[in-house]
Amino acid sequence: MKKDRFLALFILFLLMIIILVTIYIYFNNFKQQTPVQDVQTAENIKQTCFKQANIKINKCFSVEVAQTAVEREKGLMFREKLDSDKGLLFIFPRAEKYGFWMKNTLIALDIIWIDENKTIVYIKENALPCKEEKCDVYYPNKKALYVLEVNGGLSEENNLSVGEIVEFRN
Repeated sequence: MKKDRFLALFILFLLMIIILVTIYIYFNNFKQQTPVQDVQTAENIKQTCFKQANIKINKCFSVEVAQTAVEREKGLMFREKLDSDKGLLFIFPRAEKYGFWMKNTLIALDIIWIDENKTIVYIKENALPCKEEKCDVYYPNKKALYVLEVNGGLSEENNLSVGEIVEFRN
């Protein structure tokens, strides 16, 4: 009888440890996925502007901000139109080499990767829509914290290039 009671208490103790470890791992991972910028700041970003070295602002785009995993996953899918002065700014939890594809995207896009110093590190110009099941995935050659999608051809039209400085405005 004592052995049965001891075994039951021991199993209960092990279950509690497993539950506590699981909760710790869950919240630790959740904390690591929190965006680098605080939500208040991200929600206040209304424009992304580019300026070449020692020159005034070159071009600004009014932006929507995609900062949650769901918003980033959807991106500009199924949009039939994007005004030439608009874009979608992706904010990631940490700097990495994030890949982008054009599955279910209906318009050609320029994809601009921006690092934590707010410098353009890579541009994929005129990424074409993909209606196939398997689509190309475009990766930058350097880590980025932000990505801006604008209409295809606007990078060249506005002389945007790697090394250019980016400014986020309210």
